[in-house]
Amino acid sequence: MVVPKNFYLQNNNKSNVGAGIIDSALSNEDYGFSISDTVEMMVASQMGARIPEQQAAITNANITQGALTQLEITMSMLSKNTIQPFNQKNALTSYEISNSNPHAVRADLSKGGTSGTLDLSIGVKQLAQSQSLKFGGFQSGNDQLAAGVLAIDFGSYDKTGSFTENASSETISIEITAGMTINDLANEINKSTKDLKATVIANSDGTSDLALMSQKTGQTHAMRVSTSGDPSLQNLTFHGASTATATQARAATDAIYTVNGIEMSSGTNRIEDVFGLNLTLSEVTSGEVRIGTTVSSQGVVDNVYAFVENFNAMIDMFNAFNAETPNKDFVGAIYGSDVAELIDEEFDQLFAILSPDGSALKDIGITRDPEGRLLFDQDKLSAALQNDPEIANKILGTITKSSHAGVAIDSIGQAMGGDHTVIVTRAPEKAKLTGSVLASHVVIAADRDLNLKLGNKEVSIHLSAGTYTPDELASIMNKEIHLAGAQGYQATVEDGALSMTSFEYGALQSIEVFGDVAELGLTAQKVTGVDVAGTINGEPFLGDGATFESQFDEASKGIKISFEPESIPLNQPIIISTSQGFLGNLDATIQNIKISTSLEIKEIKSSLDKTKDDSLVSQLEALQKKEQYYYNMYYQQFSGISAALSEMEGTIKMMELMFEDND
Repeated sequence: MVVPKNFYLQNNNKSNVGAGIIDSALSNEDYGFSISDTVEMMVASQMGARIPEQQAAITNANITQGALTQLEITMSMLSKNTIQPFNQKNALTSYEISNSNPHAVRADLSKGGTSGTLDLSIGVKQLAQSQSLKFGGFQSGNDQLAAGVLAIDFGSYDKTGSFTENASSETISIEITAGMTINDLANEINKSTKDLKATVIANSDGTSDLALMSQKTGQTHAMRVSTSGDPSLQNLTFHGASTATATQARAATDAIYTVNGIEMSSGTNRIEDVFGLNLTLSEVTSGEVRIGTTVSSQGVVDNVYAFVENFNAMIDMFNAFNAETPNKDFVGAIYGSDVAELIDEEFDQLFAILSPDGSALKDIGITRDPEGRLLFDQDKLSAALQNDPEIANKILGTITKSSHAGVAIDSIGQAMGGDHTVIVTRAPEKAKLTGSVLASHVVIAADRDLNLKLGNKEVSIHLSAGTYTPDELASIMNKEIHLAGAQGYQATVEDGALSMTSFEYGALQSIEVFGDVAELGLTAQKVTGVDVAGTINGEPFLGDGATFESQFDEASKGIKISFEPESIPLNQPIIISTSQGFLGNLDATIQNIKISTSLEIKEIKSSLDKTKDDSLVSQLEALQKKEQYYYNMYYQQFSGISAALSEMEGTIKMMELMFEDND
């Protein structure tokens, strides 16, 4: 107990003000009688030390809650800022990167890290760049526009000029109201997306251009700009080729580079995991850039040292809170509690675990003292890394492998180490609804409404009577989908037919058309996506879209897997391997501890809830009311005696005066 009941007994105000006033007015000191002392004695005989005990219990509950909350926060920070960043191969393997031209090609270790030494020759033939367009024919940024819709799609053009939309990009639809200026249009574009920047450029001849600058590199992020509404808006269209009013200032291109003479391409200048390295291309090179890796232990030693220091800070806090002698700052707040005993047991079990290959922490210079703190021999780790550059990762890190590139392990949860067999029997699919083929120009004879439900969002699309191309119809649909807040769905034209597709995979994605709209080639129907399904270690599983978390197979319980829908083979065994190192086990231990501390905090909060009859606070209020009842009762009893004594004293004095007068 941090605060004993004596604290409240010593500080308890034992004076009854009312009785004290009467005591003073009706002084009975000559008779050895005091209302205050007598009432306090009688109340104490009824109440004992129950109120001080209850006050101490409330104070200690608050102190325990504060200590556990602070410990939880510290453990969470250790997990987030130390364990998880360090539980990666690039933080636990001792390789140093050499680079002959870091200005042209920057290299860093990928999350998965590299194995062994590397010697690469990198050449950069072309950088990835984003597209920029200019639309001219304006006297100034204040030129006014007629009413209509501007739609911008991202995708790629083939050699014939045919455009294919990028499935991962949404259409940007801007409603142009009559009288809107070019400056207004640029502002609306900038407010609607981060993928595109628009500005008005003043030319030297006094005219102005509207410039659109894509923020995404790669040839699959070229722009197609379409308009509908007033014919004058045709000046703002671009379909792959420059026109009298639309000019391509810069083309969208992929990066083209070579690795040891083999040509490759990338939509961005950041290329992930090239033999365990991430490459960032900055300049076209005339020759090759030499990049290599060599063993270097210092980085790993520094990371392990930082981990040990942060772990010890958390242990020091726990030891202080669990100290036998209480003090300020929550010292001793959880001493002797069940939760303190549980935390001790969890850490003892953790340190009994060996790494998968039988190595223990001592092999990399880490030992544990009797107080639970870690001791770190940096020289021992440095020497071990010279013999095996990956020994720290083998002991501390989480290692996962997959026999197929289309299956990735996101986390291993509580899965047992070793091999697990995954067989995919059904690939994940997006929700996709496609209508019938349309004519090149679609005539809407009378105003029509297309009513949809995309996921849980209902969308009503109004089509005014008129003639539209299929692309214009798709643009109008995308505008209304965007305005309705139905994120994650897009309308496109595929082989001459309107098609609607979800961005995500799985049965939670759905597209429903309410009522036939023959002019659009759409009939009333509902389609949903498909979740990945198969078996793991012989146990059937049903995923969530393109991901799956094992729940029923004990050997793989908690493992999370992502599937690449376009590449995973069906009905073929895929072997995934897992091994949990010390950091992963420590993180799991912390999560287990936090479950217990959270339950304890919840119980403490409940015990302090004054709205509950059985809470400590409510019990204290009841005791205080009971105490006041006794005070009032005994005060009434003993104040009468005091008055009688005072009256008796007055009579005696009067008689004494009478006898004195007779003398």
